[in-house]
Amino acid sequence: MPKYVQKFQRGQRVKIANKLPSYMSHFESNCEAIVKYTYKEKYGGGIAQAKEYSLYILVKPDTDIVDLESGKIKHDLRGYSVSWYEENQLTLIDANVKVGLRILGRDKSDKKMKFEG
Repeated sequence: MPKYVQKFQRGQRVKIANKLPSYMSHFESNCEAIVKYTYKEKYGGGIAQAKEYSLYILVKPDTDIVDLESGKIKHDLRGYSVSWYEENQLTLIDANVKVGLRILGRDKSDKKMKFEG
């Protein structure tokens, strides 16, 4: 059986679906976020856990936070983290991870995690 490859990678910008199931009514919806990691990356598990994502919710679109050309922070805005969104609730906006990784580098909540790449 082929190995599962997760759909979204750390640092990619995604849009969260407009409507989420009722059991997720306390989650943010219809907004942009940066992928932090999957449940599997942080705690282990199988394919199902590779499809559950922790996200860094953007207070404003990242183009308002980071200059895309230089990568420099334009505003000192703070987002926040929310876990666990399902893969089918997310849509890729930007596969380029440069800006997203820069934003995540300012998020102190996952500093103990080691990521390759």
